[in-house]
Amino acid sequence: MQAIRNFDGYPKLRDLRKVLPSLTPVQINVIAHYLKRSGAIVIDTDGYITWMRNEGLGQLTLGEVADMSSDLKKLLKKHIPNREDLT
Repeated sequence: MQAIRNFDGYPKLRDLRKVLPSLTPVQINVIAHYLKRSGAIVIDTDGYITWMRNEGLGQLTLGEVADMSSDLKKLLKKHIPNREDLT
């Protein structure tokens, strides 16, 4: 995670090979997908890592720190019914 934080700008998944030369592409892919599923990072459709969880905020996800309108929260609750943290 620190290597990604130290990257200048938004790194692409393919840039991680340069930042983490000791890891194979398969290892990088597995780690990146784990971090994405756990909510630690957000990867856009072009492969850029656009957001990382800040360790100083108590391990909050992007959804937990985002300032969402009440209309968006209602819509998300409708499509994700088991998420009480969208209040």
